[in-house]
Amino acid sequence: MSHDNIIRIIIAKVLNMKLNRIWKFHLHPTAVTVIDVEAGNAGLVDLNNASHLGNLQTNLALHAL
Repeated sequence: MSHDNIIRIIIAKVLNMKLNRIWKFHLHPTAVTVIDVEAGNAGLVDLNNASHLGNLQTNLALHAL
């Protein structure tokens, strides 16, 4: 569990992305991202999975930040 920017940075490192590209993908609040680490290798298993929310998905355009 973490803030989205930290998750973005971790994903970028796992995918060998440049950090200036972390804004290329959206992370929904409370969504689940799974990274598998085995024998020193990391792989992205699931990104931004919010299926557990069902119909409770948030429309961020309606909320103040």
